[in-house]
Amino acid sequence: MDYQVSKISLTEIEKYVTNALLNMILSRII
Repeated sequence: MDYQVSKISLTEIEKYVTNALLNMILSRII
């Protein structure tokens, strides 16, 4: 169970990081 919880939190962090990177790249292009 601990493994599943840590896995979920990890994917959430990855989602947040990828969104931040995409926003940075898009803002630079515009």
